[in-house]
Amino acid sequence: GMLLLDPQNIIISDNASPNLPPGGSIPDPAPPAPVIDPVTRIYAATSGTPNDWVVMPTATITGFSAGNITLTANRQIIVDTGFTRTATGNLILLAGQAGDATGADITIRAGADITLNGLLSLDTQRGGIFIGSNIQTTGLVLNSSGSITQTGGFLRHRDGETTLLSVNARSNAGGIDLS
Repeated sequence: GMLLLDPQNIIISDNASPNLPPGGSIPDPAPPAPVIDPVTRIYAATSGTPNDWVVMPTATITGFSAGNITLTANRQIIVDTGFTRTATGNLILLAGQAGDATGADITIRAGADITLNGLLSLDTQRGGIFIGSNIQTTGLVLNSSGSITQTGGFLRHRDGETTLLSVNARSNAGGIDLS
């Protein structure tokens, strides 16, 4: 099964009080530190109010054993602090899983560089994808109901710029700007 906590939004950050979107808050008292289910390899933020956030320290991802990890949120996912995961495995971020969610974006903030020994998949059914930092991985999948925009950084294969990076990007109702 999935591990369920109160918030509907996930922010990956090593800052205990990260900069949240307007109206966003961390419940008081704060929920326990997120734990990825060791069997399903899933962490889900699927209950509580639409403005509740849970802070996931990068060590929760980087310290996880080899294998794929899925983080799913009813609403938004923000990567606020960059990280490098050396264990082999894909990282799948699923936002906008609630049927009534709007603006359920996935945002990788400037300076939040991601390096993975696997594929990075960003998928939101009810929002856009915004990339503002460097991503180094073995493959990249971007699937959005809104626009997909790269505002900074580079997209590169983790083995270096001379190795081809496979990118699959699909937007249902917006443009794609990866530059």
